[in-house]
Amino acid sequence: MPLGHGSIPRYYYAFHAKAVVGNFDLSVLFQGIGDYYAAGEKITYPALSTQVNSNHQASSFFLENKSYLRLKNAEIGYAFPARIAKLIGAERIRLTASGQNLLTWHKLTGNEYGPEGDYLSIPVYRLYNIGLSVQF
Repeated sequence: MPLGHGSIPRYYYAFHAKAVVGNFDLSVLFQGIGDYYAAGEKITYPALSTQVNSNHQASSFFLENKSYLRLKNAEIGYAFPARIAKLIGAERIRLTASGQNLLTWHKLTGNEYGPEGDYLSIPVYRLYNIGLSVQF
């Protein structure tokens, strides 16, 4: 009988929000997948059988919920007042700090790999950036 949904999640979703208060702005992007059950556990012991390669049979014992929600991107910015920008002859100066892949909520049983991958895939890295935008 088929187990899980194979390598294709049933739902993909994302939502974005942005808020501006005074000279500050905040932008966040969440993304994830839902209803995704797939085999992902490494088999570390042999199956009790006399047949060759018998431990490659699909089993619900190794079925994991790989659904997740991730804070994919967050950016906070500050636009300096116009009078400060004019001191250097600029129209606008904005300072930003951002990060990618900051938080992931999942139901995996271990932390050996992320919800999108397996033991052979490249892990999802967190990235941090600081930026300065000057418009003349």
